Amino acid sequence: MKDIITSSGFVWHTPATGPPKLYFVDASLHYDILAYNFHKTRGTFKNYNLALNWARTPMTGYPRRLTIDRTGNLWVPLYDGRGIIQVDPDENKILQYIPMPAKRVGACIFGGPGYDILYVSTIGYGHKDDPELRPQGDQGGTIFAFRDLGVKGWAPEQYRMDMDKIPNSVQLI
Repeated sequence: MKDIITSSGFVWHTPATGPPKLYFVDASLHYDILAYNFHKTRGTFKNYNLALNWARTPMTGYPRRLTIDRTGNLWVPLYDGRGIIQVDPDENKILQYIPMPAKRVGACIFGGPGYDILYVSTIGYGHKDDPELRPQGDQGGTIFAFRDLGVKGWAPEQYRMDMDKIPNSVQLI
């Protein structure tokens, strides 16, 4: 991965066949969602492609902390976009938009006993470094639960970092 300054979200997809993929929101340039193949043995990324060209969508706001369902589709919250989108990353296409009663949508993840509930967090107002006032009727600061979407997510996995695979150029603090 080169020329990456910052990301506003990423999620791993580990299909039964094929290499694992990392979907990555590139917040340093155009908020595109990039897909990188990951070589497990070498611990390296290669062959990225565009999973969603943000500039070509009709959406407002910015993609944030996304998640993935068992069919391989991405669920992407839209900060300043008042909703979430379901994305088919193989077709570079938005499948649906789900509006929300909050302007600042921050993150989403599947949960519940069958991982069939999409939990979506929103961001509130009134923090000391936040000059924006809450718009009338905005429910920012709330966590919403969406049921009956017809999809399931994955159980979360504990992250395990292989310290031997961290490049020497990375400074550990």
